[in-house]
Amino acid sequence: MKMKTFCIKRNINYQEVIANGNLFEKFYEIDNPCNDKLITIPDGSIDIQCLWRNNKLKVLIVGSFREGGTSLLTEYDKCFGGRLIRGVVPSCFKGFMEDIISNRIPIESFLRIPEMEDMISFDLPLEQKADCMLSLLENAMITNENIITKHIINKIEKEHGNVIIGDMVETLGYSHRYTNRVFKSNVGLSIKNYANIVRLQESLRYIRLQREDDIYSKLGYYDQAHFIHDFKKFSSFTPNAMKKIQDINFV
Repeated sequence: MKMKTFCIKRNINYQEVIANGNLFEKFYEIDNPCNDKLITIPDGSIDIQCLWRNNKLKVLIVGSFREGGTSLLTEYDKCFGGRLIRGVVPSCFKGFMEDIISNRIPIESFLRIPEMEDMISFDLPLEQKADCMLSLLENAMITNENIITKHIINKIEKEHGNVIIGDMVETLGYSHRYTNRVFKSNVGLSIKNYANIVRLQESLRYIRLQREDDIYSKLGYYDQAHFIHDFKKFSSFTPNAMKKIQDINFV
């Protein structure tokens, strides 16, 4: 499932390329010299971001936020990021996934890569920046993929977040407590939190297609009030306000 992360004005330059491999899902860049406001929305992912302000580079590990709000990227002129594949845990992050979610942590807390500042310049083409990040990090971030976590992510995304978690866990043959602990250690979020993010991501797609009336029945919301409450926390907009906005992209 292709998650959206940023709500940005169309005058802000955004580009992305899909990654090939077992570590990154995609690479992207944002050129925002006027520091226009960016809104971030939950996507359940973890990114490695190279950020420039006044030509000074900062590299952060950035975890998905649980609610929508103004992105701290607004403070920076330029951003180049790599999004890790959800559920794949680099060895250096093992045991810290819950700490990374809703947080921004300097990469030095996990890895010492002094070459990064010399090798990655925002002026390089996006594909070349991606190759640089891969060459610097791929060997240092040996990945581990958990079968239980992969199964749950695939099931939740296939059903667009509209799942009965107890039934889903029961088919795996493990206790709910154990399964949730394993999932949380690999994603940083509980199964319920992740399913809710996926469901709200799908509801965003419906609204952008002007199909809000289908949401309640297809995505399993109790009623309109429940959906509006959750959607506003997720995106910072009400569904009606979202439908009226014409000058933004979700990327």
